[in-house]
Amino acid sequence: MNHAGIIDLVPASLRQRWIEDGTYPNKPVFTLFAEKAQAHPDKLAVLSPEGNISYSALMDAALRLAGSLRRAGIMAGDVVAYQLSNLWVCCAIDLAAAALGAIVAPFPPGRGKLDIQSLVRRCDARAVIVPHEYAGIDLCEVIESLRPTLLSLRVLIVQGPSRPGWMTLDSLFEGEPLALSELPEVSPNSPVRLLVSSGTESEPKLVAYSHNALVGGRGRFLQRISPNDVEFRGMYLVPLGSSLGSTATFGVLCWLGGSLVVLPKFDVPSAIAAINAFKPSFILGVPTMFQRIAAAPELEKADKASLRGLIVGGSVIDEATVRRCVEAFGCGFISLYGSADGVNCHNTLTIPSTWS
Repeated sequence: MNHAGIIDLVPASLRQRWIEDGTYPNKPVFTLFAEKAQAHPDKLAVLSPEGNISYSALMDAALRLAGSLRRAGIMAGDVVAYQLSNLWVCCAIDLAAAALGAIVAPFPPGRGKLDIQSLVRRCDARAVIVPHEYAGIDLCEVIESLRPTLLSLRVLIVQGPSRPGWMTLDSLFEGEPLALSELPEVSPNSPVRLLVSSGTESEPKLVAYSHNALVGGRGRFLQRISPNDVEFRGMYLVPLGSSLGSTATFGVLCWLGGSLVVLPKFDVPSAIAAINAFKPSFILGVPTMFQRIAAAPELEKADKASLRGLIVGGSVIDEATVRRCVEAFGCGFISLYGSADGVNCHNTLTIPSTWS
């Protein structure tokens, strides 16, 4: 894919107005991240039971991956699709692609063969990154079986043991890093991430978000709901490859300079343990996740003092459940309807949700 394959539905005059009034930062997301990394290099960017990574270490990993991807032939306008569990490497892929002017197209783990074929083919992915196995399924074998139908696909990358015809993600992180002076000039109005719409009102669509749109829209949404005296430390129960997960790298890290808490896989005991260990200020998830956690007796004993709000997307939630979650977690409740098409409807901590 290149930029010519994407139809821009926003008039250029409106984009210019948003630049002039400051809604858009008018900087590419990697530049914004580099500024945060230089300002507080030792601050933790991503925290996880699997290990933590600082801003400076994530910056180094992203530049190493960017160098390896460039040497593999990835250039501006190419799409890098990936299906990975929530780990810091997802953020490194987002940042590496953005640094090159490429576009990421993540899709959550668990998608079947037909979904993978449809998504990778429709986005014209030049590269794909998958774990060697998920839920007992050999994902490399799935990609290889689809290869004849994926005409743009050139670069195969596996997270795990090496295999013929595939590069390993670990080896790409060991490559020589690009210097900042070697990075291409990237337009803030160029696409950087593809989101998949929910499909509740029509066939799911791939929606391209520009650097400016992700930060000026989704990043500012997070800024608007977060109190000025609180550092945004967001714990993501949903996959980073989901629509709500798109706020993680580009909103929390690049725009707010905050921290992410991620779990490779959601389950109630791990979520409660992470609240205790990592002290998030906000938790992002879907209603069923919060309902399950709120029903667990262990939550009552957890240290929830750091929590300021639950950010809940995916579906409407009834008033009784809202009240139960507010009581169980001891914090505010933010109901979000944010379609991938660009709509972000929500209450705030000072404007409670009132629908039933």
